[in-house]
Amino acid sequence: MRITSVVTNLFQPKFNVPTNLNNRSVQNNNLTYPNDVFVKNNCQNFEGAKLQKSTFRNVAANAHLGCVYCGRHMFTNKEKDILSKSLKDVPAKAFTTIMGDFLSYFDDMGITLLNKLDEVATNYPQAKLREVLQVVTPGAEDRLVNRQKEIFKEILDLKTLLPEQQQKELKTLIGASISSVDGEPFLMEFSGKEYSYRIKRLASTMNNTKDAEFMTNMASILSHPIFKTDTPLTPKIIAQVAKLTKTPRLNIRPTTENAKEKIQLHIINKIKQIGERDKNTNIVNLCNISMQRIANIPVNSNFSNKAFIYKLQNILEGNVNQATIEVFANVYKKLPKSSNSIDAFVIKNKTATNQAIINNFLDSYTVTIEHIIPSSKGGENNIKNWALACKKCNGQHGSEDIKTDYPFSRTAPQKYFNTIIQDCNENDLFTPDEVKGMAKNFETTTGIKIDLSELKE
Repeated sequence: MRITSVVTNLFQPKFNVPTNLNNRSVQNNNLTYPNDVFVKNNCQNFEGAKLQKSTFRNVAANAHLGCVYCGRHMFTNKEKDILSKSLKDVPAKAFTTIMGDFLSYFDDMGITLLNKLDEVATNYPQAKLREVLQVVTPGAEDRLVNRQKEIFKEILDLKTLLPEQQQKELKTLIGASISSVDGEPFLMEFSGKEYSYRIKRLASTMNNTKDAEFMTNMASILSHPIFKTDTPLTPKIIAQVAKLTKTPRLNIRPTTENAKEKIQLHIINKIKQIGERDKNTNIVNLCNISMQRIANIPVNSNFSNKAFIYKLQNILEGNVNQATIEVFANVYKKLPKSSNSIDAFVIKNKTATNQAIINNFLDSYTVTIEHIIPSSKGGENNIKNWALACKKCNGQHGSEDIKTDYPFSRTAPQKYFNTIIQDCNENDLFTPDEVKGMAKNFETTTGIKIDLSELKE
């Protein structure tokens, strides 16, 4: 069954900034969804050229402005939050039906996923999203694992491009990754650099900024090069650990047996205590796995694209030329992820809450600030170098050169700028100089010249 639209005008069709919310009833399902109607506001509240990033993103509200690359409508974070909270307790069938009103926001993958969920939900009319995902999980898991293993094989076949030591490290990584996707315990050397990176990411989600900073500072010392060599610990490093972990009487000396492992375990245990106090299971699980790896105990660990790529890039550091690195990148970029693979989305979210599933589904279709000329290539951080793009397209662009091989719609940019021009002419939302700057930067990056003939001076 194809999803169809029964709920109209959840978002007003013309530009406004969502500030107040009213209740709305969906009569077809005898359900009431609170706080799901956006009320119009005057766009001149933006005060012309005073736009900041947060207010610029709101220009996309209520389908006023589409993605500069694909042209699809985009959800603001506020709209995404309202939908995920309002629909978290409804049956999956009601969710897929309501999403029929937003097909202009989704790409082919999103629409295909909605239809797959709708088909299952039709057979289980009272099931929630999480229950529907669990129905489709077995088939999705098999397909995902098979695809991951195909890519692992492709990567391993490139081992002859690497020096002998890196070949060994690559074999170890691929072997551990295969065990991971098969759900089997495996041995993996502890990486302080990877641990520090992951703790930093987890710390950014914490409400307690002092604890987050404390964790990050402690974890950072584990990435010190001395932990990767046979060089003994120095009194200076041990003193630094004692200070960072607030342990005045740290009974570890450079001559202590297994001193490095004991220092690592001491730091990780301190971080684990913060995770337990914060009731953050992600931090606690990471610490438990890390301590088992230090003790050379095989562990089960869910496969992560980001962690795999991070470890692979570490292997490629050093005596590997840029051309070889790009060969590997062209292969590992094919790894399925939740933003481009239905199977990966299902497996990632199979145990998530209904609200989290909705939030994660809508996330790829939210509005982001795109630096037209990437910052890494000298692009400035101002309105002339900003465009609005959906998260999926923004991630696809990144800092890569798209001028010679433009991967997006070639008609979407002009449509995007036509709306920008209209906002400038009618609402003083942008200045003519700003619009010209945006168009100039866009042509520099993409090679696409924007027609500004309708722009009033």
